[in-house]
Amino acid sequence: QLAYCGNAAASAVDLWGGVTVTKVVETGGSPTQPNYGGETSCNIKVTNVDILTFTFTAEIYVQIKYCGTLLESSKYPKGTLVEYTPHDGVYGGVLGPCVREAAEAHESGHADYATSIIYSSLDSELNRLEKKWRVEGWSETEARNKATTLCQQVLLNHLIKFNNAANTTTTSWFNLNPEWRLVHGAPSKAR
Repeated sequence: QLAYCGNAAASAVDLWGGVTVTKVVETGGSPTQPNYGGETSCNIKVTNVDILTFTFTAEIYVQIKYCGTLLESSKYPKGTLVEYTPHDGVYGGVLGPCVREAAEAHESGHADYATSIIYSSLDSELNRLEKKWRVEGWSETEARNKATTLCQQVLLNHLIKFNNAANTTTTSWFNLNPEWRLVHGAPSKAR
């Protein structure tokens, strides 16, 4: 019954199992966000090329990592300042110390964009490529190379919007939690 998503019912987020989201809690951080915050990575892989039906199968992999030392909002004393730097182009993000729920909202903004907008764009572009393949009759190797290049281009085309998608969800979290205030006069600070 679970073959439609490769038996990954807990992580595949679409009907066909073409988009997988995993969440990892790490005790340490990363070179860009040491010991606080989180990071979301997105990648697309061509998994199958069918030369009989002129179809491609590609999968989007999204991985969210959170730092295990992030504190929940209830754990901060009143008046504590935490940092949140909105993305500006390809830079920015959660720079800590940070509220765990705000970091989760931030990273879910990235993931939601990948599983909806990027997925839809990839599907559309692959359909277009399949029609071209049917007309031009590429070899399997040519078709795979073209599909791989297309996947990389789709990711590149969405890079800035993928990053900026986190701002809306994080701002929404602050708006829904009035005990915290996003300080717009100093955008890197929230309390």
